[in-house]
Amino acid sequence: MYPSGKFYYRYSGRSPKIRLWPIGDMHFGNRGFAEDHFRCDMKAIEQDPHSMVIGMGDYADFVGINDKRFDPAVFPDDMRVKDLGDLSHYYGEKIKELFWRVRGKCIGLMEGNHEHTFKVKQEQHKMVEWMCHELGVPYLGYSCMFHLVLCGNNNSRLPVGLWPGSPPRDETGHRWPITVFCHHGAGAPGTAGGKMNRLVKFMNDFVSDLVLTAHNHDPLPKRIPRLSLDAKGEHVKEKLQYGLVAGSYLRGYAEGEPGYVEIKGLTPVTLGAVPINLYPAQQRISSEV
Repeated sequence: MYPSGKFYYRYSGRSPKIRLWPIGDMHFGNRGFAEDHFRCDMKAIEQDPHSMVIGMGDYADFVGINDKRFDPAVFPDDMRVKDLGDLSHYYGEKIKELFWRVRGKCIGLMEGNHEHTFKVKQEQHKMVEWMCHELGVPYLGYSCMFHLVLCGNNNSRLPVGLWPGSPPRDETGHRWPITVFCHHGAGAPGTAGGKMNRLVKFMNDFVSDLVLTAHNHDPLPKRIPRLSLDAKGEHVKEKLQYGLVAGSYLRGYAEGEPGYVEIKGLTPVTLGAVPINLYPAQQRISSEV
């Protein structure tokens, strides 16, 4: 796991809605990649001054010709045969292009099981790190934990957004630190209950305000109230822990030849990402699902 330090985000206004978009499970290179949904979400992130993004892994399929999952019918029509000879570079360039316009709003990129399996079998251990270097964003590993500090500022002339390095100066002094745990995800549960159980396990294992996972493609939210005593031991305090299984951009039942989602008979899922809403004034977390 990568302990990834602190990220500071400056916002303006008295009570803005700050959106954190977990973007992953795109599976570029698969004919089922819903590029229209992806570009729509990226445009919303780019145009919203109070949006930021974190990459959750499985950006591409990374299934080469020697992989037992290889199926030439699943590749998009515009992919050339010679691209199969250098998948890490081909996919790396495409992923860099897809994230390029929001790189200044990107907390960092994690890797998923598709990247991890490919790098181990093909000896490509710096593949995702290279993408991060090209985009100028941190590499966050397969799982990570960090503090996200939201810093208020009523000076409208100062820019909003992620602040590199030391915390920005602010006039109001209002800060809301959020502890975030992210994991690409694990297991292959076929039911909503199984996917939820996996998310809850992560929420129980890690002391954090927000838990984000991907991998299971089905956007599912969960809130758990955590109870404790105040400093004097006189009152019970409640603090909500929020968790979310992020969405996917893989259309499993694409027209034409079947892909592995269709062959395994997995359930179709809602396409697109689900942003996390952060409300600094109320110190409240919610999602749009």
